Amino acid sequence: MDEQFHIFRLSVGMIVIVAFAMLIIFHRRRIYALWAKVAAIIICLASVGWGILGLTLLHGSISSEGHYFPRFWIQQSLGGICVLLILTILIARPYQKSER
Repeated sequence: MDEQFHIFRLSVGMIVIVAFAMLIIFHRRRIYALWAKVAAIIICLASVGWGILGLTLLHGSISSEGHYFPRFWIQQSLGGICVLLILTILIARPYQKSER
């Protein structure tokens, strides 16, 4: 049960963060600045990396004992990058309203 919840949490986390990034890039009414779109692409890549590393760490046969902690640190760093960039975009409100 705990493993299924972990897989569910990773999947939902990846989907929500990728959906946020796509919203920033392709929103029709709000025109975001170029730096926000670049940050959204970085968020998308970091969230997919976070989820894939989380799934490989969950599967014990793939990760050997010597490689667990570096992967864990990389996964946590990618999660931190996602949170930091999302908060930066939300706080800055870098968009102009469209005339449509």
